[in-house]
Amino acid sequence: MKRNIYPNKIKRKARQLKKVFLVGIILVCIFALVNIGFALQSQFFGMQVLNMSKAKDAFSVTRSKTGVTYTHKEDLVNTSIYSWGTIEGEIITLSITNESKMPIEMNYFIDEYGLITKDGSIYKLKIKTSITDYPNIINPKETKWVRAFKPTVVKLTDIEYLAIDFEFDKVVILLKRIEEK
Repeated sequence: MKRNIYPNKIKRKARQLKKVFLVGIILVCIFALVNIGFALQSQFFGMQVLNMSKAKDAFSVTRSKTGVTYTHKEDLVNTSIYSWGTIEGEIITLSITNESKMPIEMNYFIDEYGLITKDGSIYKLKIKTSITDYPNIINPKETKWVRAFKPTVVKLTDIEYLAIDFEFDKVVILLKRIEEK
């Protein structure tokens, strides 16, 4: 008597695919919740600034009960490259998102991170992310994370802007303090 063993294999394969699909959905949801959570607790938000001489007027950002919103001038910013920043203790954590069509190249030795205080003082930040963990590229539709040290002499309340400069002004992102409405 001949038995057909293929239906069992097909059923087993279907169950495995369902499990893989469910795990994938769960991971996507966790990633989305982590990013949303980071955005909600962030003190700074910014985007690529195209004209640094008009950077102060390029956009504004506020937080209300419904979330964070921004207004911008189209000719001064690129909204498809943006960043959230959070400061906890002496560590600044930045998420950099690339929703443009072109990759953003990064270089641990060339990229610069800084902060500007309300009195106009400028501080260059030391990168905390290890050289082995530092991203070398942010492809379209990707978010990468970088951590830097906040100078101990600067109080959180005195910081007005954070700045990111990739590859000698190729991409400059200015983050402004999120104003409470």
